[in-house]
Amino acid sequence: MFPQHLAPGGGQPPIPFPVLKFGKRRLPKVMFSLDIETLSTAKFAAVPSIGIAAFDTNGVLGSKHIEVDYDEQIKEAGRHVDPATLRWWMQQDEKVRNATFLGGNRVLPDVAFAVMDAFITDFKARFQEERTIVWVKGPHFDAAILETLAEDYEVEMGITYRDWVDVRTISLLSGYRPPAFEGAHNAEIDAIEQAKEVIEGLRILEVQ
Repeated sequence: MFPQHLAPGGGQPPIPFPVLKFGKRRLPKVMFSLDIETLSTAKFAAVPSIGIAAFDTNGVLGSKHIEVDYDEQIKEAGRHVDPATLRWWMQQDEKVRNATFLGGNRVLPDVAFAVMDAFITDFKARFQEERTIVWVKGPHFDAAILETLAEDYEVEMGITYRDWVDVRTISLLSGYRPPAFEGAHNAEIDAIEQAKEVIEGLRILEVQ
């Protein structure tokens, strides 16, 4: 039976809902920004690199660039490569391509997730923070691709669907648009610039 109190004009619910009271601090003491480079825009794209940055509302605290073995992903896990994405990469500056594809310290995805998890755990421990917030540009790209990659390699990623936050929401609410980044960049640099975008957006919105 449909609850009567949920119908239009239904009045008060039969039992009172609890009132949630939040502390003065709405944001964790440390947050994270994440960016990935891919060989496709599909949910099952091969991932050459992961960049992650730790930050608070005062600035970026640290970052890491994780180079992932994309050949192994393609051969062993059937991760997707899109010719259109490859053409897009060929149109990018040579320094940008080199920053993504010429690294010599590539690790398997399960190792990459372990490195990422250790980075997050370390910074949370430093700040004695239990909550996890990871900022990404859209829940259906970086987050979705990493989730399927973790599934392919039977890894518990340590980041749940509750932890992802969309950078574009802050941009929409604050109206802040960061200046175009000049020079060569990779996933780590993009994660850092994304963190700065969030910091400025939060400052404009006066969110602590």
